[in-house]
Amino acid sequence: MLKTPAIAGVFDCESMLLSMNRFSASAWHLLGSALVASVCALLVFSVWYPGGFAYASGVSEIFLLLVVIDVVLGPLLTLIIFNPRKKELRRDLCVVVFLQLAALTYGVYSVFIARPAFAVFNAGRFDLVYANEISEENFAEAGYSDYSSAPLWGPKFVSAKLPENESKAKEIVLQAVAGGDDIQNYPQYFQVLQGKTEALRSASLTLDELKVRNKGAPGLQYVAKQYGEGGQGFSYVPVFAKSKNVVAVVDLNSEEVLELVPLEPF
Repeated sequence: MLKTPAIAGVFDCESMLLSMNRFSASAWHLLGSALVASVCALLVFSVWYPGGFAYASGVSEIFLLLVVIDVVLGPLLTLIIFNPRKKELRRDLCVVVFLQLAALTYGVYSVFIARPAFAVFNAGRFDLVYANEISEENFAEAGYSDYSSAPLWGPKFVSAKLPENESKAKEIVLQAVAGGDDIQNYPQYFQVLQGKTEALRSASLTLDELKVRNKGAPGLQYVAKQYGEGGQGFSYVPVFAKSKNVVAVVDLNSEEVLELVPLEPF
């Protein structure tokens, strides 16, 4: 009988399953799971939480725990249920893979909606603001399209200034004091970072200050070797974040943030 491609694929799949034992099936499942997890990790740590943003946000531990559980659990279930003589084998394997992908998708989505959106410079420091911390209403009021939604391809460095309207400015300040939204939660007041050289310089910390607050920290050796005392136009500016406060290395000549370094600024 002549087999169609679809039927041939089913036969091939069944033949492959029949040729395996539980250990080889679990090994192939582990390999596939590891590849999928690697792609997700690349997206998370290279795009949404690049460099020091992962450390500052505390996402590394959460994501790695999620991936380890997901990657281990799927192959382990395959090891337990795999029996080539079992009639419902394909159905059971499909259920395992579906549950595994559903759990991973939910985890990655949770990391995505809580990704860092903006590092906002104001009042002598950067505040790291996450995508789920800015309301749709505030995004809608942003006059500049770059600030009308949370960036999809990595956080942006901006500055913010209280509105000239005195009553509105007072309202934001009082709201922040009460634990509500602060200026960094209002994209309509965001501005480009360029033009803030003096403010960045005034907010910057010296290498000696970092040494006092970070005795023995590996990051100290790195910044000392890479940027030194800051005399070449580099500045160390505090960054206030959700999980761990860090330091932003700023090139004062170009007014650009070069990287976040895992050092305690406060």
